[in-house]
Amino acid sequence: MILFSNVKRAIFLQGHLIKTHSYTRRSVIMELSSWSVVASKPFLVVLIVTSGLLNLPRAAGTNCNTRLTIIPDVEISSSPPTKKLAIGTAVNLTCLAQPRGIDAHYYDRWTEYIQWYDPQGKPVGHRCVQGRRMVLKHRCTLMLKHLTAEQLGSYMCEAGNGYHAHCRRKSVEIRPKETQTIQIIEDPKNQSALIGSIVTFNCTATGSLRPTISWQKNDDPYALQTDPRVEEKVIVLDDKTVRSQLLLTGTELEDNGKYHCVANNSAGERISRVSIL
Repeated sequence: MILFSNVKRAIFLQGHLIKTHSYTRRSVIMELSSWSVVASKPFLVVLIVTSGLLNLPRAAGTNCNTRLTIIPDVEISSSPPTKKLAIGTAVNLTCLAQPRGIDAHYYDRWTEYIQWYDPQGKPVGHRCVQGRRMVLKHRCTLMLKHLTAEQLGSYMCEAGNGYHAHCRRKSVEIRPKETQTIQIIEDPKNQSALIGSIVTFNCTATGSLRPTISWQKNDDPYALQTDPRVEEKVIVLDDKTVRSQLLLTGTELEDNGKYHCVANNSAGERISRVSIL
């Protein structure tokens, strides 16, 4: 009897009997009871198995069976190595999959694909499939170029071989730094001014990703944008802290009202206390 195993591959068999591991499920068993060759001479058989001839089950990617033994070993690494990251950071997650040592001699047990899934359980990034020249250690990297608050959470790597449900999953969680939230460290103060004078409001904010600051009058974000007498100065204090100065020139009675600043970055926003002019 001759056992043929690899799909879409030409298998060259020389001799009267070739035997493979009994676990191989993708096998074609042929009885060579009548072969027109001289028994004392070796013979050559070439068989090409295509998907059209054999409809073999493939790894589904949604029903990994961890009780099976012939599944890849999986490791996850990240760059930077810390799992607590600031919003805006670039991070690479790399999944490394390889067959167990006992399976390394069987090509059909090597890792065929790797797929990443985002915190919502949806496929993300490229599905890394082995090419013609298979490698023992198969890698797949997920690149998050600019981490946002929505991208925080648990990422899952799934790696499998060609057998149905023969896959393994492993997860890594990306969490925000404890100092991720924005803080307003200087609120604008109440002001009294004479008609025609200059009024200055100050607002200073800090965050892991340096925030931007905008101003509102009477809870209207557009009230100050069209006033030609309004000027804003931005002072960058360091890579996390910024100060904004709101200048009102030629103060008029219509400038009376409530003023506050809003600091925001991709992690969220923070509103200052209200100051009154």
